[in-house]
Amino acid sequence: MAEPTRIELPHSRFCRSLSPNDLAQIQRACRICHFPAGTEVFQEGDPGDGLYVILQGSVDIVSQLISGKTYILSHMEAGDYFGEMAIFDGEPRSATARVCQSLEAAFVPVGAVRELVDRCPTAGAMLVREASLRLREFQSQCGRLC
Repeated sequence: MAEPTRIELPHSRFCRSLSPNDLAQIQRACRICHFPAGTEVFQEGDPGDGLYVILQGSVDIVSQLISGKTYILSHMEAGDYFGEMAIFDGEPRSATARVCQSLEAAFVPVGAVRELVDRCPTAGAMLVREASLRLREFQSQCGRLC
């Protein structure tokens, strides 16, 4: 029986501060997903079942404004991750992830991320810090729009 392909994540923003043991556990829990350009990884309102670490390609995180216009909240590339908000609040997706360039991503299920945060509170703090920085950037952009 062939050995499964090892997923390399240590250079991602999500994994770079993890211990070798925590990194190995995350690598075992994730699966590789492929999405062609122009497709959506998930839509606003979908259940939040995990996060995605970008291995190749790029994604825009978009939301629809009250006016009906679509607004790009952030642009993510290789090494970035997205979809983490649902890990903490258990709420549906707050935005849509739209593939810009053909995407290869490692999907990390919500249970694996929660187990990681339970074992390593520093990982939870890193996720919260990153979400906070993204929220600040969005608020800054929103202030320029209004």
